[in-house]
Amino acid sequence: MSKRVIQLLRVSTEGQAADDKAGLAAQRAVTQRTAATYGLEIVRTIEMSDVSGTAVLRAPEMQELLRLIESPDIHGVIAKEFSRLMRPENFKDYELLQAFVDTRTVLYLPDGPIDFSSSMGGFMGLIRAGMARIERREILARMNDAKEAMRLAGRNTGGRSTLPFGVDYSDARGWSYTAEAEKVRAAFDLVRGTSLPYAEIARRLNIPRTNLRFILQNPIYMGIRQYDQRRDPSPGGYTPGNDGRQGHRRKIARAPEEVIRRKVMDGLVSQEVFQAVQHILNSRATRDQAVRTKNAPKYLFNGFLYCGVCDRPCTATQTRKTGTTTAS
Repeated sequence: MSKRVIQLLRVSTEGQAADDKAGLAAQRAVTQRTAATYGLEIVRTIEMSDVSGTAVLRAPEMQELLRLIESPDIHGVIAKEFSRLMRPENFKDYELLQAFVDTRTVLYLPDGPIDFSSSMGGFMGLIRAGMARIERREILARMNDAKEAMRLAGRNTGGRSTLPFGVDYSDARGWSYTAEAEKVRAAFDLVRGTSLPYAEIARRLNIPRTNLRFILQNPIYMGIRQYDQRRDPSPGGYTPGNDGRQGHRRKIARAPEEVIRRKVMDGLVSQEVFQAVQHILNSRATRDQAVRTKNAPKYLFNGFLYCGVCDRPCTATQTRKTGTTTAS
């Protein structure tokens, strides 16, 4: 009688799951050969994509697998390699191995089965999990080193979604400004030449109001690409997405000696114009902070309400005589 097992397939990104990458197909081919070698019958397949090895316990597919192995009809789980099961980041991740122990589920790999409930199998499981953890950190280190070398060379390390407003990049042409960048030039002129509030400048130029200040502070508009932040490499720096899907690492400030500044193209504005605008922005911020400190918040929903007709933020005012609060 053949032993009934569950086939586990996992790739860390959606791109690896694409047909042209053959990530899942390659895993499936290996697990089927392993099943033939050990006389196993694959009765169910659990397939996960865009799930990091550090967040597998958050994925509903893995929770389904843990539910299935509670059945006495399931003898084991088959995978291409140990890291498809997990790449533990902290000791809480080892709960997954305990589930295999409690259900006496055997993990089948091409180089042999691991029975975590046995003394030697438990020891090997811990060793393999530790190796998968080290491999992951080495992969991340190599990736980060390669990206850092690209930054030092003045190249872009991310996709188009990471580019600043009005900026484009290609390997062939390098860095350049788009037609949208003219709005940025106009924003610099309006901040220097008028006393208009940010909201009005943003409205005139059709730029999101909350983005305007950050745009004006970016030295890329002097033609300088600056990296003064980096991703937090610590375990606590990673936030998984919903259902264990790929999340993000928070950004932290670089040490002064780690900051990278490279002149990558001719500037949209001169250094003098840029510095003058920074002085104005800082003066406004200091003044606004003083006002906020002096005047306690009076209106609960201030900054959250928008007009249903013009989509502009509502401003609350209070009538002196009656004390009535109205929004406009």
